[in-house]
Amino acid sequence: MCGILRRLQNDKFIFWHVAGELTKCKIEHDNAGWRPGWFLEKIEVTNLSTSKKYVFPCEQWLDEKKGDGLLYKELLPRD
Repeated sequence: MCGILRRLQNDKFIFWHVAGELTKCKIEHDNAGWRPGWFLEKIEVTNLSTSKKYVFPCEQWLDEKKGDGLLYKELLPRD
């Protein structure tokens, strides 16, 4: 979806959310490619209609060989 991730890289995606507040965010990867693990600082989501920003802190690795070894995280927004 986003190609090769590099250190200090920011990736932007546009998606459509139908209604309501964001209460959880799940992110994962398929572990494909050379050195597929990556460190996720946070996810920021901005509602373009209302300008409301959601921040989902992570500060963890998505890597089988580092951290907790998981390739996915379920994140809650910071207040």
